[in-house]
Amino acid sequence: MSRRLAVISLASLALLAAPAAAALAAGDPLPTIRSVKPASLGIGDVLTISGSNFRPGRGKNIVVFKRDGSRAVFVRAAEATQTEIKVKVPAKLAPFLPHSKGVTRSARFRVRVLTTRLGIRFTGLAASPRILPGSTTTPPPPPPEAADCDRDGTPNKSETDDDNDLLTDDREGQLKTNPCLADTDEDGVEDGWEYFSALDLNSVAIPYPGKRPFPNPLFKDSEVDFDGDGLLAREEFAAWVKYGKHALPLNYSDGTQTTGGPLPAPIGDLAYFDIRVNAVLSDEEKDVDGDGLTNMDEAHGPMTSAWWGVWYKDEKAYYEVYAEPDWLDPDTDGDGVLDGADDQDHDDVPNVAERSRSRLMDPPYTSLFAPYTLAKRVQPFNPCLPNQTSRTCKSYTPSPSDAWPPFDGKAAPAAAVW
Repeated sequence: MSRRLAVISLASLALLAAPAAAALAAGDPLPTIRSVKPASLGIGDVLTISGSNFRPGRGKNIVVFKRDGSRAVFVRAAEATQTEIKVKVPAKLAPFLPHSKGVTRSARFRVRVLTTRLGIRFTGLAASPRILPGSTTTPPPPPPEAADCDRDGTPNKSETDDDNDLLTDDREGQLKTNPCLADTDEDGVEDGWEYFSALDLNSVAIPYPGKRPFPNPLFKDSEVDFDGDGLLAREEFAAWVKYGKHALPLNYSDGTQTTGGPLPAPIGDLAYFDIRVNAVLSDEEKDVDGDGLTNMDEAHGPMTSAWWGVWYKDEKAYYEVYAEPDWLDPDTDGDGVLDGADDQDHDDVPNVAERSRSRLMDPPYTSLFAPYTLAKRVQPFNPCLPNQTSRTCKSYTPSPSDAWPPFDGKAAPAAAVW
């Protein structure tokens, strides 16, 4: 078989001998390859050869493929210009691909072009295409769609706020923020919310200052509490997204402690909301999720286990770890009971009644839990406070080294205002 193939190859070259001689006499330039693309392709894919001195037309050029150590394979190119040839990688290259343990692998094939004259030389190995066993051709990409940053079906050119961050594209151009990215600095807080919070903090209706120290969409500052109300920028932003309907005016801003203006503190059963005791509710004293616990209670105050460890260092954590309520979810555990009326440590004293040491048992729980008010022991994560005989308080006395409160005679620190 190898002798027959060799005879065929020689015969092919013989057919070209006569016109080649005439071309030599006429001084036809040699075909030269400058590059081949793509660098990797499969059997059946189209190889594009760029260079010079090719013969324009169909079937006027022969492309020679040769893997080192194997014989050459000749293929007529389907189309060509003087500077470019397109040729389909033939299936007859497949037998010349390397095989190992039943697996066919890829290999580089040097390339040469034959017109009326044979190309000067084969391509160098590094510049030669890598042929793969199968086709790598993928369907053509779909036509590009009109740019639509927020993917709402309306092209950017038809919108004034492409990324829906409440800043017009023109304003974002002034601020040097990304009009196609709602959170330019990627700190988890949207550009528009930071812009309007900065205006609140600046207290003057002038264009956004664009520099520090303000909530700024060009700096990662979501962990900062710019207005000093105890809630971080990212927390107030989250309250706005969930309960402010992502709209203006802001219902929670990190530029003012009283977003939307001072709100009179409630009296009666909800008087405990007024943590500062100044008859006005600041943002941290409000109850955004309406569960009966203030924002500060649930975000950073007595409804977080860490708060008790800071203010009452003698209170070693109870052996059972109870979940903390979420300040943006009125029913964190999904049991149908609002977090304020719920009971984290299952001692039958609701969270709202255990939230304070200094303002013990506010109405309507004062009379219901009167036996515990004098003891001044409340803790939503310790079922032994205020009732050491509750149904979930440990039934035996632990060793002194393993003791948890209550500790008789331990007074609450004066600085603990909750």
